Amino acid sequence: WESLRDKPTPVTDVKGALIGEKIYVPGGLTADGTPTDILEIYDPRTDAWEVGASLPKAVSAYALADFEGQLYLFGGWDGETEQNVVFIYNPQDNEWINGKQMLTKRSYVDSIVVSNSIFVVGGWDGRKGLATNEVYLPSRDYNNENPWSVAASLPESKFGSVIQGIGEIIFLITKSKEDALQIFQYYPQEDEWQISTSDLHLLIYQRSASTTLQGFIYLLGGETENSKILDKAYRYQALYLIMLPSVGK
Repeated sequence: WESLRDKPTPVTDVKGALIGEKIYVPGGLTADGTPTDILEIYDPRTDAWEVGASLPKAVSAYALADFEGQLYLFGGWDGETEQNVVFIYNPQDNEWINGKQMLTKRSYVDSIVVSNSIFVVGGWDGRKGLATNEVYLPSRDYNNENPWSVAASLPESKFGSVIQGIGEIIFLITKSKEDALQIFQYYPQEDEWQISTSDLHLLIYQRSASTTLQGFIYLLGGETENSKILDKAYRYQALYLIMLPSVGK
């Protein structure tokens, strides 16, 4: 590990996305407990931060996806209530525009890009967790068509989970009531969820960071149900590569 230039505005309940060679971090919850509308952009080449166009509304605990060179922000919390907003950011113009709102207001929601669609999964509606799975097609939004449809719900209500896509499969990683590692796998073509459970027991409750590499999903940090912040790191092998011998004639 090495230390880089500190982010100018301290925040939590925030996400970041890579577009080109820069990392974009919009909104988040500030130290005084209120959401911010600031967009801060980090350049790893120069180890420097710059400020982009402010969000149309201050939000935290949102979902964030990058698709075809643009940012898509879904839902979140504005300091009072859960939101169903959709904000789209174009780095070339340094401008946010409003997209067609989600069907469901929610925070602590997850999103993932599969092919030409963005799946917005789970979340918290202010009172309970959600099993909602809504699909957003950016191309339809730009053509003034309805971009939203409803896909198969999660097997259980979840919020603040880890979500990653490998190939055409969506993996949502959480824990069962017995604290075991629980993986929900979604197959968009069949519109179907499958559940598998590992013997590995996790301390993580929510708010882990995650990424993928060569068929593995990595889980970093997180928070327990007792609000303890963790330094744990886990690796889950989502896909196996099987080499078949070639037999010549």
